[in-house]
Amino acid sequence: MRFYARARIPEYWILNLAHWCLEVYREPMDGVYMSRTVLREGDSVSPLSRPEVSIPIASLLLPK
Repeated sequence: MRFYARARIPEYWILNLAHWCLEVYREPMDGVYMSRTVLREGDSVSPLSRPEVSIPIASLLLPK
């Protein structure tokens, strides 16, 4: 993750199946992400590069 933050990648996502959530890291500064948001099954997320898109977290966690 630090590699991405150092490269100033604007956001970094971890699909954490052990805790059944999506971790979204944003705002890279000095090699670390300043913002961390944990999203669960009932939530949704919009990528910074496509803010008009809303992805339900359940669609990432649950098999189709």
